[in-house]
Amino acid sequence: MTAMNNDELRCTPFVIVDVETTGLCPGRHRIIELGAVRLQKDEQTACFQRLLPSVEKVPPFITRFTGITTDMLTNQPSTQQTYESLLAFLGDDDVIVAHNLPFDRKFIHAELARHRLNNRVDPPRFSDERQRVVCTLRLARRLLPWLPSKKLCHVVEAFKIPIKNSHRALGDAQMTTEVLRRFIDMLHEQYDIHTLDGLLEFQYLSGKQVQSLALRCGTSSTMLDHAKMRSLNNLKRLPTIKHREKAI
Repeated sequence: MTAMNNDELRCTPFVIVDVETTGLCPGRHRIIELGAVRLQKDEQTACFQRLLPSVEKVPPFITRFTGITTDMLTNQPSTQQTYESLLAFLGDDDVIVAHNLPFDRKFIHAELARHRLNNRVDPPRFSDERQRVVCTLRLARRLLPWLPSKKLCHVVEAFKIPIKNSHRALGDAQMTTEVLRRFIDMLHEQYDIHTLDGLLEFQYLSGKQVQSLALRCGTSSTMLDHAKMRSLNNLKRLPTIKHREKAI
């Protein structure tokens, strides 16, 4: 994972996605909001946000969690039109990113299949196979193993990223984008990873493999301990938040 092109990751087009749903099961529940952000050359260059009409009423606990009500979903563009717009937003070379990617990807994959749009996705980036996709939750487990919670809100607080529109699809996608930018910085500085292939490989390393890589790259324990203490000090100020977890 030695750098061949120091600018490769910076120039990689990422699209960070987030969904809000009526529940946890793609077979029974539905997406009610989609959000996406394009990140390229270290800048957010475009965004996508849509509310979707729902075939069921939004459960009260989802409304408490997201602020989305059933009334907000009336008179929205058709679901098929929304997914066609999402596919048009995605570029052929975009790398899909999400915090807890399996959750978002399974829901989007189920919706595309429901509307017979799977043949529009090439490569099949929302299938269950490993493609050019990145999960920031996986990265958090490897880069911030000392954090007691790897939920997006806690990772965001650890990095002192302003929390805006939390638990709305675009707001969460924007915060995940900022988390990804900081993880890329950490991969550069601590693990000498500058390429997309390096990033894709790193997210599947075991804890021992991450430690071994850090030693080979000369990352000092002092640097890691300093980062750990800084994150823990930030975490002490976090409020206790009780809400629905996205399953992984």
